[in-house]
Order: sequence, then structure tokens, then C-alpha cells
Amino acid sequence: MKTLEISDRGIKLSEEGEIINQILFNEYEDIPFEVKELLSIYEELDEVTLNISIDLNEDILEEIKKNIVSIGWRVKSSKKISKTLKYLFIGILFTVCLIGIVLFFKTQKLEDKVLKLKKENLEYKKKIDILDSSITKLDEELTEPILFQKSEVSTFLIFISEVSKKNDIKFEKIEFLKGKIILNGHTVESEKISTFKKDISSHIKIKNTVFDFIKKEGEIIYFLMELKIE
Repeated sequence: MKTLEISDRGIKLSEEGEIINQILFNEYEDIPFEVKELLSIYEELDEVTLNISIDLNEDILEEIKKNIVSIGWRVKSSKKISKTLKYLFIGILFTVCLIGIVLFFKTQKLEDKVLKLKKENLEYKKKIDILDSSITKLDEELTEPILFQKSEVSTFLIFISEVSKKNDIKFEKIEFLKGKIILNGHTVESEKISTFKKDISSHIKIKNTVFDFIKKEGEIIYFLMELKIE
């Protein structure tokens, strides 16, 4: 079986990938005649596969097939690669390349953001470690003697207990020092800390309330509050 290739460069007849004959043409209208001339020189009739890579109208295509059959050859199939299909293939290839480039730059940009976030998280961790060290140092320095009367301590404990229960606040430590009370507590809702500060400031003997720190670990928010006492 032979292959008849028709392109802008001419008409080629090949067998098993090897060109065995070829001919040129001036106009597309000349192709049917040139095909007939090319195949007519062979005494042994065979089957030919058409491979057309130029845009030919249907009349010319039908005339080519008719001429091949008229001299006794058989047409197995017609393969036509039009310019439209070529442009479509080029367009698809260009689109795929463009998408690949866009995805590459987006991936690179995302990797840069992840790296930046990792650096920021490391800085935050260092700051938290420094804060923890400062808190430990503060606990060691708060060693002034307690000058509260037992009755005052009881009164403040009851008041603090009521306010903390109202705001769902838990305490790790409550310290009574000279002129102040240190509250070390935690909660799971940030707004509870604000309402707790407001409620506890309502006590007549508490002149001022100050947060020494607030930090969050998971869902738990820890705080250290200093109450100035008259």
C-alpha cells in the first residue's frame, strides 16, 4: 500500500516511508490531473492512502479521488490536515504553555508566601518565649509582704469569685501584695476578659486595673491583671 501526500511543496508518492515518485503543480486546480499523471505510469495497480495538508475545496477533492479510481487504483482513506486544524492545534499548544507559565509563577509566589509565614511564626514564637521569661521574672520579683487584714482578703476573694463566675474566668493564682492584687487567669472567650475588667473595676476600693499581658495558646486565652487598691 502506498501513500499519496499532497502539500504546498508538491505531490509525493511513498511506500513504507520512502519517497518513490513526486511531481509539482502550479495551481490547486491542476492537482487532480497531476495525480492522474503520476499514478498512470505504474502498471501494477495498488491501494493508495491520501494525506492532504492543504485546504482544497470539495470539488477538487472529489476529482482527485475520481481520477485515482478511473485508472484502476483504490483509495483507502483520505487524511486531510487543514490550515484551520493547524491553527487550532497551535492555539491549544500556546494555551497549554501559557497556563503552565502562569501556574509556575503562582506556585513560586505561593512558596514565597509560605516561607514568609514560617519566618513570621518563628519571630512570634521568640517573642512569646521572651514574654514567658518576663512573666517568670515578674513572679519572682513580686515578693512584698501582704499588708491586708484577713477580713479585707475575704471580702476581695468573695468579690473576685462572684465576678469571675459571672464572666466564666478561671484563676491559676491570686496574690495580695502591698497596694495591689495580682490575678493570673484564663478563659476561652476574649470578650469575657473585657467584661471581667469592667465588672471588677466597679469595686469601690479598686482604683485602677492594668493588664500586664494577654496571650493565646490554642483556644485558651491567658492573662495577668494588676488591681491597684486604695
